[in-house]
Amino acid sequence: MSNPTFDQAFQILNLAREAGVSLETLFRVKMGGSENTDQIVAALREDGLWVNDYITQTNFPLKPNALGEDEIEIVDPDRSFSEEEGLQILKDKGLTRPTYEHAIRFAKQHGKTTTSEKKLFVIFLHEAWQDPDGDRRVLYVNRHPDNRELNLNYPDNRFNDNCVLVGVRSRKPLHFTPAPISWGRKFL
Repeated sequence: MSNPTFDQAFQILNLAREAGVSLETLFRVKMGGSENTDQIVAALREDGLWVNDYITQTNFPLKPNALGEDEIEIVDPDRSFSEEEGLQILKDKGLTRPTYEHAIRFAKQHGKTTTSEKKLFVIFLHEAWQDPDGDRRVLYVNRHPDNRELNLNYPDNRFNDNCVLVGVRSRKPLHFTPAPISWGRKFL
């Protein structure tokens, strides 16, 4: 695939703006592959991120899958929110609920490159995992430059206004309607 021309890139940017998308909130996340959770966690720790000890292959299993790519969007509700409200916000934006795989792979691919000192916590409202104490937990990424981590939070509590949500953007193929071909006066 070749790089887009300036005009093509400009058209893409305008389409994104018209759709109300801020490009600083969109991330492509490579999904699948042969790495399991323990291998990714080891790499994150080696890279300086703190990772909760419960985030293991046993608790958050990743299975070898074909490589793919998802587009995730960070949404700022600009207020505190509950799990139910967060899921409704994602639905209203046309986004789907992320999986824990999105969180783990996002942490690996973007955990050190996305930064905020105001909206520190990137919350992944995936289907909650139940910890040994019976509490429901979801993954989040702390993106403060001095305290980067992949950790767990309790979705039964409200999330503060310093949290943002992650939703998965549906991949819609671009459809171009070709101009009709005419032979004389007939259009095909």
